[in-house]
Amino acid sequence: RSEVMKYLSEEELYSLAFDHKYASRGSSILDKHVMSKFWSWLVECLPSSQDPSLSVHWSAPNSLTLGGLFFMVVPAIITIISCQDLSSPAPQWVYLLNAIGIFIYQTCDALDGKQARRTGSQSSFGELFDHGCDAISTIFAALSSIYVLQLGTGWYGFVTFLSAMASFAGAHIQTYYLGYLQFGLFDVTEIQWGGIITNLLCAFVDPDLFTRELAFSIKIADIPTLGIFIFSFNAIVSNIHECYNKSGVQHATTKPWQLWGGLFITCLSSCGRM
Repeated sequence: RSEVMKYLSEEELYSLAFDHKYASRGSSILDKHVMSKFWSWLVECLPSSQDPSLSVHWSAPNSLTLGGLFFMVVPAIITIISCQDLSSPAPQWVYLLNAIGIFIYQTCDALDGKQARRTGSQSSFGELFDHGCDAISTIFAALSSIYVLQLGTGWYGFVTFLSAMASFAGAHIQTYYLGYLQFGLFDVTEIQWGGIITNLLCAFVDPDLFTRELAFSIKIADIPTLGIFIFSFNAIVSNIHECYNKSGVQHATTKPWQLWGGLFITCLSSCGRM
């Protein structure tokens, strides 16, 4: 097995499964000054105990996680069905459904951890389930963005999708070596609100809004796409830097360059098939 493509050893996987505890540091601008107040108020509206006679507890942390994923995936699938070539508009109600779905997903994703701590029901399985749903939602959120911006089936749309996935994977590689998930001043919440606003513009202004040209053959869609590239590049560079500064973490015997090397080779090989 190639040293570059080496993944975590059995010992590291065991430590990750049984010794890892979720922790995060930092807060984005919207998280700190706007959304956290809304989420803290909303979680207090949820029941703090569950009715044992019910087979499904809608306010349980994992139920919130799964419900949020549902509202992310279903509108994205409807968008994909509505415009299969990635370069034609969908009906305007589809974009409104997308915006609502992203907001509900964002809210549920914020509430599940708060509800778990509030009810004392946090667990390693709950964290794994949450991050697993986040990974799935990232795929559909990135695909939905490509459809909304009508980036097409060429390299432009593909690299946009790939950059979003690489930044997500990089954040979790960084978390493994630091022991906590680091949030920046501009992070996931801001990206999600960008997606909400983008969909609302298509719903209420013009589904073809982002295909309009500004000047020198530059389309409006190029602006948010460039923002995605810049955010992803900055996140990946920051993650690599932090990983190498913390490469002496006791539980991590696999070197950071081996995991990052595997990720980059996977991305490059995917680009080579385009």
